[in-house]
Parts: sequence; C-alpha cells; structure tokens
Amino acid sequence: MVDKRAFLVTRSLTIGVPMMHRTGLYDFHEDKENRVFVLNMPLGQKQASLILIMPYYLESLERL
Repeated sequence: MVDKRAFLVTRSLTIGVPMMHRTGLYDFHEDKENRVFVLNMPLGQKQASLILIMPYYLESLERL
C-alpha cells in the first residue's frame, strides 16, 4: 500500500512523499558497537531483500 507521509529532509524541513508500507515479522538486529539498527525485509516472493541500516541518532552523512 502507498500513502503520502512526512519525510525529514533536514532537521527543520519536512515534505510529503509517497511511501510504501506493510506489516509483518522481519529479521531485526541491533548493533550497539556501531550504534545502528539493521532490518531485513524480504521483497516479492522472497527472492530479494531490502536491508535497511538505521543509525540511533540523526547525523549528517559526513559524520557517518
């Protein structure tokens, strides 16, 4: 399903963009050493996956 949701461009600028969403149980890992969460979402008939790496804190790409 696709809905228009808020997307954070900068700390002070949010825009609405179409976003897909789904509910389910997914592989999840917390890497405390690197301060990130890792989420593995199978796509389609589980022939491919989307792996998301999400930092604990909002930081610029240069700092990451």
